[in-house]
Amino acid sequence: YEWSVGITNSNEPEGIIDSSVENVWHPCGQIDNAIYTLPRGNILNDNQVYSFFVRVWYDSNTFADFKSDGVTVMSKPLTTTKVFGVGVMEHLPDNWKKDIDYMLRGGLFTVSWHGIFLKASTVIEKFHVYLSTNP
Repeated sequence: YEWSVGITNSNEPEGIIDSSVENVWHPCGQIDNAIYTLPRGNILNDNQVYSFFVRVWYDSNTFADFKSDGVTVMSKPLTTTKVFGVGVMEHLPDNWKKDIDYMLRGGLFTVSWHGIFLKASTVIEKFHVYLSTNP
């Protein structure tokens, strides 16, 4: 295996590694993970999507390149509304209460965050909802 990093929209890894200073592709043998640390003073661009690229060698002449879906750099958190009462809220299904703080073991509940993240549709492609006892 070999790995690299670059701009997601490119078919080849480019936009991060300076090929005049460093090899674009890094060999890793059979290791199946990698970490890339930017050189001191280099930064990634806001709202740019970056991917990891993996080159798989099948024999000394045959390889295939793959890349991750990518991550978008956001140096500032997503803007949220400051309207009182708007936030991530737990609800009992079909109940009049707007927010619940306690539920019965095995009870159903739903979660909503309508209107809290401003311009979310332009910067969030997908999200995951988690239930936890810690923040």
